[in-house]
Amino acid sequence: MAQLKARQLQLIEALLANPMVPDTEVAKVIGINRNTVREWKRKPEFQEEYKRRLQEKWESSELMAMETMQTLARGGDFKASKYILDSLGYAPAQKIEADVHNDIIINIED
Repeated sequence: MAQLKARQLQLIEALLANPMVPDTEVAKVIGINRNTVREWKRKPEFQEEYKRRLQEKWESSELMAMETMQTLARGGDFKASKYILDSLGYAPAQKIEADVHNDIIINIED
C-alpha cells in the first residue's frame, strides 16, 4: 500500500471531524482545491485509510454509547434498561399470528 502524504492524512482527519460538512468546505479549511479532494477520495489507498480510521472512530464511539446507556439505566431510565436487556437476549418472545391459505392443484397426466 502506498504511503499517504501529510496533506492527505490531514484531509482524512478533517473529514472525520466534520462528517456533515460538504467536501468543498473541508477543502477550504485545510487549504486545498475541491478537485483535489475528489481525486484523493478516488484513490484506493486513501479509501482504505479513511475506512480504517472511520472504523476506529466508531469503535470508540461504541464504548461511549454503552457507557451512556449504563449511566441512563443506573439513573432509572426504563427505556435504557430495556434496551440493554433486549440487546442481551432478554427480549420477550414475539408472537406472530398467521392465517395461511393455500390451494394446491395437482395435475395427473398419463
